[in-house]
Amino acid sequence: MSIGSRISEQRCEIGWSQVRLANEAGVAQSAIGNIESGLRQRPRELVSIARAPACLAGMAGDWQGAEDRASAAQARRS
Repeated sequence: MSIGSRISEQRCEIGWSQVRLANEAGVAQSAIGNIESGLRQRPRELVSIARAPACLAGMAGDWQGAEDRASAAQARRS
């Protein structure tokens, strides 16, 4: 799955329009559209998009497992 597809899927899951995501991320709506359509393969706005509050919350599950494993490993070493 491309990054544009993942962004589009996540955006739709939380019920946001491209305009809403763009506003939350501080980028242009056209950038969101170009990323989602695949016109931009390596978007420089990716960090801003990932930091948009609801997107970050939605993606947190992807990162939570890695964070839990790191915390458990740290606790075993202590």
